[in-house]
Amino acid sequence: MRLAQVDYREGKLADADAAMTALLARLTPGTNDLLRGRALIVRGSTRSRLGDFGAAYVDFDAALAALPRDAPPVERARALSGRGSSGVPSHRFDAALADMGEARSLFAAAGDAFGTARVDANLGMLELYRSRPGAALPYLDAAATGLAAVGAQHEWQVVLTAQIEAQLSLLQPEQAAAIAERAWRERERSKDPEQRVDLALDRAHVLVATGRYRDAAALLADPANDAVQGAVLRARVAALRADLALRQRRWNDAAALAHAALADWPAQGGARDREAVALIELRARLALSQTAAARELAQRLPAADVPPTDALPADGVFRELRRAEWRVAQGDVDGAAAAFRDALAAAEQGGVPASIAGVAASAVPWLIEHGRLDDARALAGRVAPWAPRDFDCALVQVRVLHAGGAVEAWRAALDAAHALAGEREIPPALTQAPAARRGESHGAVGRF
Repeated sequence: MRLAQVDYREGKLADADAAMTALLARLTPGTNDLLRGRALIVRGSTRSRLGDFGAAYVDFDAALAALPRDAPPVERARALSGRGSSGVPSHRFDAALADMGEARSLFAAAGDAFGTARVDANLGMLELYRSRPGAALPYLDAAATGLAAVGAQHEWQVVLTAQIEAQLSLLQPEQAAAIAERAWRERERSKDPEQRVDLALDRAHVLVATGRYRDAAALLADPANDAVQGAVLRARVAALRADLALRQRRWNDAAALAHAALADWPAQGGARDREAVALIELRARLALSQTAAARELAQRLPAADVPPTDALPADGVFRELRRAEWRVAQGDVDGAAAAFRDALAAAEQGGVPASIAGVAASAVPWLIEHGRLDDARALAGRVAPWAPRDFDCALVQVRVLHAGGAVEAWRAALDAAHALAGEREIPPALTQAPAARRGESHGAVGRF
């Protein structure tokens, strides 16, 4: 048991899983049920990190059934916390909240600061999975403080990864960068090679988001990224590589990387990221004029592991953007307008700044091209509060002010976009002064 726990913490997940499976084969129900329950908890934790959330859920559920009535309350708390977190990818949200809530109460009653902080971390990750980064951060911040206080380095670094994702979703790149740098400085303290990869990916994610593509490329090229065992971590590596290739206009690489990532995507978990990778592939296929492949991606159905009633708003944003950009490419004006409308509705339902900004960045150029300047202005105004810190939102302002001929305001917006650009390109046409115009109106607001 102890050797398996050491293997788990050092990232030797297959070894830990095999050891617990062998132990459980010798422990029939009714013989040493406490040890059997503990072994199931360790194996469930291992399988969760490997991305096999369904098997992990079964193990934690079996642990709860196996633990004797007189087992220490913290053992039940561990099993509850594990069952709750492993149920999240299959959208068992209400049950997960109940399990985590009971687990937290048991840990708190036992004075177990480590267990309490881990549940806070799981609650934060549940909110993050539900695309509620603002709700996630208080849990994650409390967890980071609690885990640091007890010296739980591995768990603390896991929480930092979640904090970075939350901050980027809120379009707060400076905060995300500060957390990523703190995690990067601590990476050598981790004994788990997979966690060191995860921390490198955190840094790469922030570098991509802030336009530092060459630095991100160096991190993503590390051979250690190709040796990871966990399915979710493999998917993360592939998604970041595909995203960077698309941003660098390496269309063939982006298409191939995204296609391979989707083919190897974990059976459970990461539905939102899977939809985002499908959008990356669609954009690359359109750039390559690969119409048949692009059509297939535009018509791609939601993943089978997510029932339609459980789909999250953020999943719908990427699906509708695929549909919109496909219809733009086909010259279907009414269809594109309807799909952009649906994408914006999904983004607004979720209320995540990054999702709303993503719709604006895609829709505004099309609205301007089709003479719907008032609609473009309305969408630009929606994302304007984030323009001082987010390049895509800043570029939206440049586009609208350039199209409207507001020369002085365009010049100020262009300077702001240049300050955020990094290695990102501002279209040359937008850097040329527009012809001055008076405040004319184009297109009915709200029609798209």
